[in-house]
Amino acid sequence: MGYSGPDDEETYAGPIDGNAAPQNAGGSPYYEKYGYPEKKPVQPVKVRIPQDMEESDALQKIKEVLMKYPGNTPVYIYLKSGRTIRTGENAGVRPSADLLSDLGDIVLNRNVRFAGRVVF
Repeated sequence: MGYSGPDDEETYAGPIDGNAAPQNAGGSPYYEKYGYPEKKPVQPVKVRIPQDMEESDALQKIKEVLMKYPGNTPVYIYLKSGRTIRTGENAGVRPSADLLSDLGDIVLNRNVRFAGRVVF
């Protein structure tokens, strides 16, 4: 496979080595030459509800904030009981400074983590 076409016109005919291209690669010759990027795991946004906070009120406020920033990044909410709530596949967020600040306003900044770090 590779490039082929009538009248020496080059058209893309698929990957040379038979590997399927990632969805975002679009069969690019660049990826054929240099390889496909490794898919890195997405780091979740982590929120811990403090022991001295009313859990149901905090969860309602967190839910309202999460709905303002729809995206694909998962959110883990750690409850006082030790249980963890994880957002579903299609219910993630788009991490931003505003999102993290809004969450920090609810549960205090030290209880919000993204990419393994305390946010502020």
